[in-house]
Amino acid sequence: MGWETWADALGAAHRNQERFLAVLKDPHVGSFGVLTLVLALASKLVLLMLLVRFSANLYPLILIPARARLFAVASVRHLA
Repeated sequence: MGWETWADALGAAHRNQERFLAVLKDPHVGSFGVLTLVLALASKLVLLMLLVRFSANLYPLILIPARARLFAVASVRHLA
């Protein structure tokens, strides 16, 4: 269950818990989920473009995925 499913359920529920749970159980992505995915992708692309445009040194940009994975490993080790 991804965050697009949560966006669908929150958008379709209108404070009705039964409708919220029914939308969560539905495996299809609705309009609120698609809108959430499009906005998330657009915001990531805009932020990446701003990083590339205003950063003189692109070396830290290459290390972002490695840092994200290392942080996930470090957080799991900390919690365990």
